[in-house]
Amino acid sequence: QAHFALHRTHASMGKECCDQDDGPCEVTPRPVGSLRKELPRHLLALHLRETLPCKTKTVNEGTIEFFSGRKFIDAILASPYALSHAKPSSKAYITDRAHAIAEAQGMIDDELFFRAQFADVPTKRKDGTEKTKKVLVLDGDVEQVFVDEEEPFVWLFKHRSKWIVIMGIGLLVAVAACMLLPLWPESMRWGVHYLSQAALVLVGLIIGLEIVRLLLFLLVWICTLGHYHLWIMPLINDDSSGLWKSFTTFYSFTNVVEEMREKKEKEAKGKSKKGKGGDKKAAGETSAPTTATATASDSSNVDAAESKKDI
Repeated sequence: QAHFALHRTHASMGKECCDQDDGPCEVTPRPVGSLRKELPRHLLALHLRETLPCKTKTVNEGTIEFFSGRKFIDAILASPYALSHAKPSSKAYITDRAHAIAEAQGMIDDELFFRAQFADVPTKRKDGTEKTKKVLVLDGDVEQVFVDEEEPFVWLFKHRSKWIVIMGIGLLVAVAACMLLPLWPESMRWGVHYLSQAALVLVGLIIGLEIVRLLLFLLVWICTLGHYHLWIMPLINDDSSGLWKSFTTFYSFTNVVEEMREKKEKEAKGKSKKGKGGDKKAAGETSAPTTATATASDSSNVDAAESKKDI
């Protein structure tokens, strides 16, 4: 495992840390998230690691997966390890929701996952106003207690799926086959030779295409003074588009100046609509005191008339 943790000292944990009473425990590193398949709790955690949908977040060039506590308990009760499941397995032992919460707390104690928190971070919109955005915080001082709410929890151990194992074995077999190339039959070696030559030709064609499309773009850009852009296969360098779409879109010819003008017009229309909406709100706010004043003056006139009648 990539993550490691330290045992807490006897002074911080008290007598529950170990049986020694004459000093702190030894501080020894141990792997986080190491599974013990003889424990039903760890088998349940392995099942949830494979089936529970999680959200991902990139932290320090790595990816973490987190989930909410409520969905975690729902997944436990819907798993074959729950006695309430329609088809419980022979290893089913979860009786109710309280039991599931206790097992989740045990997984936290075994450092299979940990509790994080959301923090409200102020951000600015395009119009200059501020809004609050929830951001996942990992290094906060959060009590490691499982709660059956919409609180975030982050997995610590990474389970290797069967596909990763199969791909790893296939890679090893391919490397071993390449090392034994001199022992291959002559016909297979000639086939590998032709395949390598075809791959080199394909790489050369892609490099030549990049040079040609750049020269054509510069030629059109200079001749039109930057008003028009011409790209041959414009999606060939776009990572978001698929392989088929990258090579089936042959060219794009756009008027950049016209697109910028239309964009500015749309932004101006949007600002004018917002301004009209603000003026209407201001007019409504100013009309309210006027109505209240008129109502007060009317009531005073009625009182004066009644007093005259009394006289």
